[in-house]
Amino acid sequence: MGINDKGAIAGEYDHAGVTHGFVRAPGGKTTSFDVPGDNIATFVQSINSKGAIAGDYLDSSRVVHGYIRAADGTFTLFDAPGSGTSSAAINSKGVVVGAYFENGQHRSLGFVRKANGVFGKIRPPGATSGTDPTSVNASGLIAGYFLVRVSKNVYEPYGFIRTP
Repeated sequence: MGINDKGAIAGEYDHAGVTHGFVRAPGGKTTSFDVPGDNIATFVQSINSKGAIAGDYLDSSRVVHGYIRAADGTFTLFDAPGSGTSSAAINSKGVVVGAYFENGQHRSLGFVRKANGVFGKIRPPGATSGTDPTSVNASGLIAGYFLVRVSKNVYEPYGFIRTP
């Protein structure tokens, strides 16, 4: 799912119907991991230059939550304000972007989670349906896409860049 500038690779694999995460160090050592707790799947989305991994996991109630796995193997679990938090990317400063659903809504909203845990919404002007940030660089520029409903069940995608 991702490779950083040092050559560390992060991804996921399926074993006996269960999805697990892994990180492969540049020297070849591979470490498998699962988000701690009563979870049924661990998904990996990206790895930053410091070896921190951002992803999501599915709990036993089938609700998606976000996580950060630090290079030392410790986890930070989080949810954006709402439900169904899905991480997309993490930068070298620990900023995570992704999408979530506000309670009762059927459209995704984008989020940015600062390294200190503070959340912000991402909703480009004109977005009428899903907003999905997909990457964030070290300067804090966020790229992604959103959907605009043009008629019943017809949506047009648009890209966006959000400055810090």
